Amino acid sequence: MNVKSVKNVIYSLNSKEHGLQHWLLQKVSAILLIPSSLLFIYFFSAVFGKGHEAVIVYFQNDFVALATGLFLVVSLLHLKQGLQVVIEDYVHNTRINKSLLRVISLLTWVLSVLSIMALGKIAFGG
Repeated sequence: MNVKSVKNVIYSLNSKEHGLQHWLLQKVSAILLIPSSLLFIYFFSAVFGKGHEAVIVYFQNDFVALATGLFLVVSLLHLKQGLQVVIEDYVHNTRINKSLLRVISLLTWVLSVLSIMALGKIAFGG
C-alpha cells in the first residue's frame, strides 16, 4: 500500500472529524459512568436479598429510577463506543465491519429502549 492510497483511505473515512467526536463522547460517557455506577451499586446493594415487592417499591422512587436509567443508557452507549473501536481496529473486511457496526448499534438501541421501558413500568407502577 503506497502513501497516496493510505492518504485516500484516511480522507475517505473523514477521520479528522469522526475521530475527535468519538473520542470526546467516549471520555464524557466514561466520566458519567463513575458517579452513576457508584449510585447503581448503592441502589443494588440496598435491595439485594430483599423480596420482589421491596425491590419494586424501592425502584418506584423517582431519583432511584432516573439514576438507574441514566446508568443503563450511559453504560450501553459506552459499550457501543468500545465495541465500535474494537471492530474498526480488528475487522478488516469492509462488508463485515459495516455489518457488525450496524448490529452493535441496533442491539444497543434496542437494549436501551427495552431497559428504559422496563424501568418506566416499574417506576410508574404499570
